[in-house]
Amino acid sequence: MKVPVPLGIGFFLLKVAAQSTPNGSKFHKRIDNEASICNNINENDSHYRIRTDEMCRVKPLISTSNQLSAIIYPTGGSGAMSTLQIQSIRALSELIKDRRSIRAFRTDPIDTDLITDLLNVAVWAPTHGLREPWRFILYKGDARKPLAEAMIRTYTAEEKERLAQQKLDYFMQIPAHLIVVMKEDPRQKQWEEDYACVSCLIQNFQLAAWEVGIGVVWKTNPFIHNPSFREAAGVQPGEKIVGLLHIGYPEQVPAGRPRTDAREKLTIKETI
Repeated sequence: MKVPVPLGIGFFLLKVAAQSTPNGSKFHKRIDNEASICNNINENDSHYRIRTDEMCRVKPLISTSNQLSAIIYPTGGSGAMSTLQIQSIRALSELIKDRRSIRAFRTDPIDTDLITDLLNVAVWAPTHGLREPWRFILYKGDARKPLAEAMIRTYTAEEKERLAQQKLDYFMQIPAHLIVVMKEDPRQKQWEEDYACVSCLIQNFQLAAWEVGIGVVWKTNPFIHNPSFREAAGVQPGEKIVGLLHIGYPEQVPAGRPRTDAREKLTIKETI
């Protein structure tokens, strides 16, 4: 699955690999009633292509029912926002609520260019002073094994005996592992700002990935602080691992867990 690439005249081309979702159904497209003008589609088994004269874009979504949809909206010109543009903005709220942390992944490889595209979306996180204090280390293919072995070396003897093979197999099954690193500023205010903005970047990455059907889980296990793991992973002195992200197409999508209503944690002060 490729990230939609802008082609310059108000439409996007989305190429979707033909494959089954975990419940066995094929990827499918859904066209909202208001977007029915965008029905001039050349459909193949392996992709959907929007003709340039339709002035449309495709928004891929992954839903909690394990069905993948491509909702097609027309793009308007300049001026006031159209109903469909407002719907697109509202879709961000649903994307945030629909995202899940994925722990069971398909073994299908993830293209490095796709991960790079997602990172180039994620870097639009707010960053104080435009410091951009992040760095990324991507592990794929055979390089996953020494990364897993570096993690296992941090275990106790009992943990190694009980978990080593299981953890190695799990790491090797996941298509990609991304270490997100932050340059640590010695000034407390700047350190806190930088940690906050790198955390925003990770959430941006998770949302951008989810939008195109890729699952992520953000891991902060104790081994990321272990000096031997840090050295083996290529983390430099003065850098902090903010997260180890496991990345891949979801094998299983867990049900959402309810959140506490924000009003229960909100204090409002309006008068003196």
